[in-house]
Amino acid sequence: MYFDDTNRLATVYGFYGAFKIINQQWLGPHLVTFMVKTQPNH
Repeated sequence: MYFDDTNRLATVYGFYGAFKIINQQWLGPHLVTFMVKTQPNH
């Protein structure tokens, strides 16, 4: 949610990039996320 191309919540911390979330799942105690860099929606 912080880095996705829809919500872009990380902008409050000065991050203005965007990523499309391809897949996200738990692998044991780790959250694994596959993302592709996209152009931010302004």
